[in-house]
Amino acid sequence: MRARKLWPWVLGLAVVGIAGAIRYNAVRNDAELAEQLRLAWAEGIPTNAEQMATFYPPIDSAKNAAPYYSALFGKGNPRGYKELSEVLAFPSPKTIAAAEAVLKANSLWLSVGDRAVTFPLCQFYCDWRQGSAMYLPEVRVIERLSDLYELRAASAAARHDPKAAIGDIRRMLIIADHASNAGFFKDCYSGRMRFAKALELLAFFAFEITPHRPYLDELRRVVKNFPAFDLKRELRDSLFYSLSALELYYSPSGREKLGLKPDDVRTEDHIFQALVSLKATKISLLKRGRAVWHATEKSRHERVTYSDTEITFGPWSYQRFVSGASSISMLRMPEGAENARLQYVALIRALEKGKPKTMSFPDLVSPIDNKPLTYENDGMSISIASMNEPDGHYKVKLTMPPYQVTSKREEAQRAGTGIPPTAPTAKK
Repeated sequence: MRARKLWPWVLGLAVVGIAGAIRYNAVRNDAELAEQLRLAWAEGIPTNAEQMATFYPPIDSAKNAAPYYSALFGKGNPRGYKELSEVLAFPSPKTIAAAEAVLKANSLWLSVGDRAVTFPLCQFYCDWRQGSAMYLPEVRVIERLSDLYELRAASAAARHDPKAAIGDIRRMLIIADHASNAGFFKDCYSGRMRFAKALELLAFFAFEITPHRPYLDELRRVVKNFPAFDLKRELRDSLFYSLSALELYYSPSGREKLGLKPDDVRTEDHIFQALVSLKATKISLLKRGRAVWHATEKSRHERVTYSDTEITFGPWSYQRFVSGASSISMLRMPEGAENARLQYVALIRALEKGKPKTMSFPDLVSPIDNKPLTYENDGMSISIASMNEPDGHYKVKLTMPPYQVTSKREEAQRAGTGIPPTAPTAKK
């Protein structure tokens, strides 16, 4: 009987204890979140719209290409992927004509683009209060315009007009620079991708298109001025984006801004499933973000502990942790960008020697695995990579011809035609 009288008191004390623990944890989270936000801003990492805006002051409108890109939004959606791969793989009057037809249909885009690339800067207006819900359709415009210049350069090269081809590659490089500095962290990837495509196209021309010398000289000039990609800016902006996404994701109005319907299954819940609360999630994200931010200043072989987050460096772990191992992603890393530059230096040397069977470059040491670069020519293609493959990971290779060319040629070979399978065969 006495036990029956005591259990309500025990239950009450337990409830009070649990409530107190929850309250204590909430207060502790409030204090820790405030401290993490303070430390982030003190270290130069913005965490709200007002702070973010200070990193992107308005630029001189007389030097800004953005209005020209904006003017193309809604003016169609140029496509020329098939024509590009075919004119690169099988330059002929037929594939050149197909490429020129696409270019003619998009002459408005090219005329506006020719004007845009004369401006040294590009910055779009960004309402940072929208955070990760902000949408800049002009980024897609930049990508489509770069694709058109790639097609026009390929057509010019197929017509043996290196001056025109090189001119359009230079336009692609300007567009890449515009994309990298347009004002939103997602543009960093777009800029890297545009730069990588322009450089790969130029290298292919130097490898295969005659006359080789103009393209080889231009490739040497571009590689000599290889850009340094701003990894810290990208990490800084992506942390702001992630914090904003969390805030929006956990509110009905925010989910609507992200394009999610009220009855949508939370397909992104797996990202946050192990996290206790929004504040705890932000604390974890800030700690990790600050750790990576400071890790970029360390050697690849150091072990860094920062804000309770440990990062172990090694020949490949740094790249995988921050960016993955794709060639475009690795351009964001200092080691990845330097590795790409050295690979193109090796390619230039091999082309100057007339594409020998093999070459080694003791003075060109990959910063990824500290191995000298080597060159191999199997008669069909050439590849440049470091000597030894790190255990469990593939090499980051530079291969010529690029994949889009070899795949198209292999497709034609399998079809037994030796010409693009999509092109009509000549009548007998």
